[in-house]
Amino acid sequence: MKRYIYLLTVAALAAFSCAPEGPADDSAKEYAGNKVNVTAPEAIPAQGGTVTATVVTTLDADVPFTVSVPKAATWIKVGDITEEQREVEVGKEVNGEMIAETVTEVVRTVKFTAATANESAEMRYASVGLIDAEKGFVISRFDVTQDGVGMAEKKPFAVSTREINVEANETTASFNVETEVAWTVTSSNENFVVSPASGEGNGTVTVTFPTNEGLDAVVAELTVATEDPLARPKAHTVVITQASAVKTFVVTTENSLTVAHDAFNVLFNINSDVKWTATSSNEAFKFTDGESSSSSSVEVEGNKNLFVVFKPNFTSAPLTTTVTFTTDDPLVTEKTYSFDITQGAYQIVSQTILAEWIFVTSEKDKLNANFNEKTGNESCHAPGNGGLYVPNNGAGNGRFEYYNGEGKAVVNEGVAKINRCKRVIGGSGEPCIYGTFVNDYVMYSAVSPTELPAGTKVHLFTVWRPKEAQVMKYWKAEYLDGTEWKPAAELKTATVAGAEVQYNVEVDHADGRLPHTQKNTYLDFVVELTVPATEVKFRITAVVNAAADGSGPVPTPYGGSYVLRVAGGDSASDDNFYLNVPKNHVIEVVQ
Repeated sequence: MKRYIYLLTVAALAAFSCAPEGPADDSAKEYAGNKVNVTAPEAIPAQGGTVTATVVTTLDADVPFTVSVPKAATWIKVGDITEEQREVEVGKEVNGEMIAETVTEVVRTVKFTAATANESAEMRYASVGLIDAEKGFVISRFDVTQDGVGMAEKKPFAVSTREINVEANETTASFNVETEVAWTVTSSNENFVVSPASGEGNGTVTVTFPTNEGLDAVVAELTVATEDPLARPKAHTVVITQASAVKTFVVTTENSLTVAHDAFNVLFNINSDVKWTATSSNEAFKFTDGESSSSSSVEVEGNKNLFVVFKPNFTSAPLTTTVTFTTDDPLVTEKTYSFDITQGAYQIVSQTILAEWIFVTSEKDKLNANFNEKTGNESCHAPGNGGLYVPNNGAGNGRFEYYNGEGKAVVNEGVAKINRCKRVIGGSGEPCIYGTFVNDYVMYSAVSPTELPAGTKVHLFTVWRPKEAQVMKYWKAEYLDGTEWKPAAELKTATVAGAEVQYNVEVDHADGRLPHTQKNTYLDFVVELTVPATEVKFRITAVVNAAADGSGPVPTPYGGSYVLRVAGGDSASDDNFYLNVPKNHVIEVVQ
């Protein structure tokens, strides 16, 4: 299409410079993305006089121009050019709907004067060009005419446009003939059929043609002509250009392609109207659209948002993949897109495990022996831990505990609803906390068989996964150093309900675009003791009433269970492999 427009412009320039004078008419022409509307002047009387042409562009697409008159047309003088701006309302299509939009137009008037009388009985005319002042191209042409002596009568003969551009899938176009005389229409392209092919007076000509399935634009020149002796000019040319059938295939992403070790997805947007495939060079990186199962190779047709999903990397080396999106459709210009995804490495090296918890189905009954609150037990909503804990069932010596920071009367209304707050072991052997609230906290503790000297680095690794969206979102993780609780990671600030809160753990709930509506939150802290110790404690406290899905505060009293789950090793399916727990929950001494 662009190649054709360029050639057409060059041809017009050549015709203007070298060809014999011939009639032109009003025009509306697309040029380099700018809309230029020209209204040609009326004929100058035979005895001489001044007439005015009007040139209109939109302000954001204004084209500076100069006026050029053929050297042979010595009878024409170009006068002053005046300019004004005006606000107009136009229709604009947005998402398939027409809306009104106000635009600013630049209106220029160009005066033309016949310095001499036309002593001939025939009308004389000159083809005037508007020349792009910067690029030198002809952007529009029209006729300036002068009546001949004795021409008391003349008949109008015009067309509504001289150029029509259509898309490849469009099959009709139309224009108006504005006249009092009889006329005919002929087409240079037999596939472009005109109806009617002739008429008298005003009329609408409809042109029908097939869709364009080729890579080149299709052009047809329609000649509208009359033999009436009083009509001036005698012919007009309307050019219809049908765009090439280039199809869309564009792949983009707003995500970083270098991700942290605990990242689990990268989102790609594919804008397409053809069939395409996506492949991953590393089978550990798979595709899913949020509805279907994940796979390292998929075949799709049309638009799609596609996730690349993967497990967190708890190895000592980065993991990489190349994801490739490709199509073999011949009407697509760019057929292949490739992206390299790099997932960072995990740098923690364990020296001694102080406490280890293995939350799997086979351990359910053992774990539940000391962590199973019965419905109606007052400890469910009383401050403290209710005397309940989960002992380590792996190496070392430690406890997992959940403390109500304050009474849960605001959460529970009456004994009948007491099961909204409780501590239990879930079906996959994972601790489940019903009814998390502000000032509640989780305690992970471990006892060392020997005293840990000052300077010892201690690592806590655990995984939380909210079963419900409405659990507490912001928490503060701390560790006990001597008698002082210190942040286990750098504190951040969030504004909730107009107040600032400090946190370093953000529990997130998935947005529903993935097959699984839940999401892992990795609590992964390395701290350094400044005071010798035989016991290590980590405390993670809910700091504000804000739901994990970002919807606002959790309503009180609770209207549901709202479960915070410590993710178990058997709690994710093969399709949702990125939710797997990559290692056991531990407190350990590390390098």
